[in-house]
Amino acid sequence: ALTSFEKMIKKLQDRHVEVLIVVTPYHPKFLQRLKTEHLDIYNAHLKWIENLEKLQSPGVVVRNYFAGIANDDASPVYWNDGVHFTCKGVIQMLQPDLKI
Repeated sequence: ALTSFEKMIKKLQDRHVEVLIVVTPYHPKFLQRLKTEHLDIYNAHLKWIENLEKLQSPGVVVRNYFAGIANDDASPVYWNDGVHFTCKGVIQMLQPDLKI
């Protein structure tokens, strides 16, 4: 999958298409459970993110929120149902603070 994804990113770069890769978070409680109950899956996520971050280059930005959104208190302010984040959570992740 990574090889295919890298090829797709390269094609987009060749066409001067700006790419924003957003690594979304887990709800804080779920992230903690993933770490403690499924360490192998957690580590696979970290490896995948490491590979995604290597793709960062001019025109390709990776924003990694896997460890959480800043100021996330695990409340309904950022989470609809413990799995899906609210509009506020999405807005926080997509703030235009980085130039591609």
